Amino acid sequence: MKNSNANSNIALDFFKNAELYRGIPALVFKYPKQSDPENWKRLSFDELAKIAKSYAVEFRSAGLRAGDKTLVLLKYSPEFLCSVFALFSIGAAPVLIDPGMGIPRLLHCIAKTKPRAMLAIPIVHWTSFLKKSPFSSVEIAFSTEGVLPPFSKIKRLPSWAQIINSDKNPEPKIFLASESDLAAIVFTTGSTGP
Repeated sequence: MKNSNANSNIALDFFKNAELYRGIPALVFKYPKQSDPENWKRLSFDELAKIAKSYAVEFRSAGLRAGDKTLVLLKYSPEFLCSVFALFSIGAAPVLIDPGMGIPRLLHCIAKTKPRAMLAIPIVHWTSFLKKSPFSSVEIAFSTEGVLPPFSKIKRLPSWAQIINSDKNPEPKIFLASESDLAAIVFTTGSTGP
């Protein structure tokens, strides 16, 4: 008997719910900005969906495709959350590694999974510049704001604020996954081991 969830995608469910709960706050987070005394920002479900859809278009135009393992080492932020949904939407598999396991184990996990793409903060790109071996499989790289290694082909992810303030409303094609498709790879530091 075929599973009723076959040929589906969690991102599609997210986008449908974002339409249903349009305008309702979905994420409240602390945002470091000196001119804002309260430092708290709110993003609605439809704003998060707009960010995720924009990232999906960016990733696909950079050459990411279904099945590509994609290392995600971003700070917990709207960019992190929306990047993961964007990867799901195009069928790429996020590789999530708990940085609490320490640098040697983290580099071992990266080398073992052989990601084709990487979404990371600048310090990770500098690490990949200095320690090339674990990152040798990475062909496509994106970064958030900050100073990047020289002569790199790293693409900048637009910030959530840039996307929210944009008039563009992308509608990317959603990859419909089957039960045998790779969804994600997650390394934790829990008691069960890697």
